[in-house]
Amino acid sequence: MQDHLCELKGIYKDYAATPALKNVDFHIDRKEICTLLGKNGAGKSTLIKIISGAISPTKGEMYFKGKKVNVFNTKNAFEQGISVLYQELYLLPNLTVQENIFAGRLPIKNGMVNYKRMKEEARRILESLNINIDPDTYIAQLSTVEKQLVSVATAISRKAELFVFDEPSSILSMKELQVFYKSIRKLKEMGKGIIYVTHSLEEIPVIADRVVILRDGVKVVDDSLENIKIDDIEVSITGKSKKDKVRKKEIAITEKGRLKVELKSICFRNLLEDINLNFYENLVYCIYGLEGSGKKILGKILFGDLKPTRGIIKIDGKVIRLNSPSDGIHNGVGYMVDERANEGLLLNKNISDNIILPCFEKVKGKIFLDYKKIDKLVYKRIDEIGIFPPRASIIVNELSGGNQQKVLLGKWLEIGFILVLVDPTRGLDIETNRKVIELIRRFRKGRVTIVIPSEIEDGLAMSDWIVILHNGKVVKNEEITSKTNKRELLKLAGLEF
Repeated sequence: MQDHLCELKGIYKDYAATPALKNVDFHIDRKEICTLLGKNGAGKSTLIKIISGAISPTKGEMYFKGKKVNVFNTKNAFEQGISVLYQELYLLPNLTVQENIFAGRLPIKNGMVNYKRMKEEARRILESLNINIDPDTYIAQLSTVEKQLVSVATAISRKAELFVFDEPSSILSMKELQVFYKSIRKLKEMGKGIIYVTHSLEEIPVIADRVVILRDGVKVVDDSLENIKIDDIEVSITGKSKKDKVRKKEIAITEKGRLKVELKSICFRNLLEDINLNFYENLVYCIYGLEGSGKKILGKILFGDLKPTRGIIKIDGKVIRLNSPSDGIHNGVGYMVDERANEGLLLNKNISDNIILPCFEKVKGKIFLDYKKIDKLVYKRIDEIGIFPPRASIIVNELSGGNQQKVLLGKWLEIGFILVLVDPTRGLDIETNRKVIELIRRFRKGRVTIVIPSEIEDGLAMSDWIVILHNGKVVKNEEITSKTNKRELLKLAGLEF
């Protein structure tokens, strides 16, 4: 019997007295795509770190290409042909594609860099992966998916045989993922082994040959895709039965509140054209589209971050000019960005500082900040939203991704009677995703809530109304019912199956 490309036997990993992995057996074969699943804290990252040599196991053995691995460090793993591609892409933006592919290994001829040979080799590698990128292009000029593909090409140039992808879908749009999947399948054809870490159940039937699920440090599922039902995967990840799944309650038309926001003939350059939409209180609206559809531009216009080139915005029946985010905040608009680490939160500040940031006026005394008001407001939000640990003084960077997302939501609840939430469930595991959806549903009353998701399934799960944008135009605007067809909506958005 042929050896597995990579095999781990009886792996344990303890951090102090806390076990992260408990007796885990895992393998990956050549020409195989294995999806690795589990909620946050399940042990996925720990397993990947052991495979990549970043940490060593407390107990257990690892074999690569039939040989036992005795030295666990990233240099050794890298030299053996193990490549881990994380969400944060380690590319040099001021260098070209070819210079990145051969960084640290530039071909030399007569003491000079042989640019001709480097370009030819880079083009050959890119073409072998069906990647249509000019080797002379600077990394800074590339899209996110093109940068991912250059990272793959770089690993190929270094003779990588095992590829580990760490949640690439969390930084790629649906359209970009279609391109990315083609290159992953090409790697499979080339005889490579692929471990694909994801939180998205939608990806599994598209990309996986085999599914491995970890829960609380233990492997609970390891089977081929054809033997597994998607609903059973979710149960295995969470350990909860299907009856516990969040189900959006149907809202009768009589529960629809008053008309809060009106957009009339909104245009923005050549990116949005004649947008006419009405938003009512108590409802959650999903604005969905592929990248380039104009959905995020529309969200920024509602917040005052962008000014429409033409059109009228009304709030409570009055024409409002939103010339800046401060105008948006003044008019009760909260805007929850998708890049919580870079734009949405002050990671080195505590929970309290983050939550009161947009509403200083509410917690001011005559001269100084009123800390009794601050504590009352902040702990009210912590309790309502379920932030853990429930301490206002804890630094946000020390929280899990799901709790950071809750802080970001709590930041806008005090002033936001119109909430614009961009990708509120992005990068969250299934259980945390479910909790955030529950929060959005719970806080919808008395508000207009507009979600702009990258995955339509999450948008439909939390919303009452769907708006589809395609090439800057509204192509669908209707209530979500039991007859709403996700595939038809994706087609309207421009996704080709």
